[in-house]
Amino acid sequence: MPTNYTSILPVIHSNGTSAKELYQDYGAAMGACATAITALQQVEFNGRDYYPLGDNAFTVARAEREKIMAGLRAAFEYSFAHTEQAQKAMKAYDHELPPAPVCYPQGDADTDPFTHEQEATRL
Repeated sequence: MPTNYTSILPVIHSNGTSAKELYQDYGAAMGACATAITALQQVEFNGRDYYPLGDNAFTVARAEREKIMAGLRAAFEYSFAHTEQAQKAMKAYDHELPPAPVCYPQGDADTDPFTHEQEATRL
């Protein structure tokens, strides 16, 4: 899975947090993000719930929802990049990898935030 995360990643070394601990903790964070993304995708989101508030209400609500989903995707990507960094360190030192800690967001073409046309790449 490619990542678009380009910020500073930790250097795994003997005087810092272990690669295994980082792998497990960031993997858990990644799974929590995936669960949140999936849960929000499953919430019924329809203009009929907003039209009593005025013509622009649904447009504003949709923009707010997209902002929240973008934040969750960014947190997922951040966690993924850190998990991957820890995994690389474990492999470099021939450490046994713990079970994969991740579940990925679920969805379909209509609700999956990774498949909308404004999203060029899926994690």
